[in-house]
Amino acid sequence: MQNLGVLAGGSISLAFGISGDGSIVTGSGDSAIGTRAFRWTSGGGTQSLGSVSGFDFSEGYGISGNGQSIVGGCGGASSAIAFLWTPALGMVDLNTYLPTLGVDLTGWTLNIARGISADGSVIAGDGTFNGEARSFVVSNVPAPGAAVLLGSGGLVAARRRRNV
Repeated sequence: MQNLGVLAGGSISLAFGISGDGSIVTGSGDSAIGTRAFRWTSGGGTQSLGSVSGFDFSEGYGISGNGQSIVGGCGGASSAIAFLWTPALGMVDLNTYLPTLGVDLTGWTLNIARGISADGSVIAGDGTFNGEARSFVVSNVPAPGAAVLLGSGGLVAARRRRNV
């Protein structure tokens, strides 16, 4: 049994996802600046992932097998967005990040990402499509290093169409 602790200034933590080998955990906890998604490792303890700018809180729900990709949601007074966090990217809004990878989000608002595949290439969650509540799944999400190359044009020929 292991106590995951709390974020600085906080008093509670909730675990929602765990890496394939059990060494990395994600969830959320209160802190001195509000509820924040966290990533816990035995060596680093419970570390805040922050929040996307303009949002009051964040919660981590899903984690890839190796613990290097975390998905969840950020919210505020009147809106919510799905996020992806990696050490290379930090926390990014999936509504703005996925289109840079060629994903057509016309009609969609992605509110919460609840799960990510073991290899980090498939993300599922909840949102709205043309104003109606819907679930989503997006496939072929490249590793963050590959996304940087795609954005720079280094792998344009290898790009695949991604559908939501």
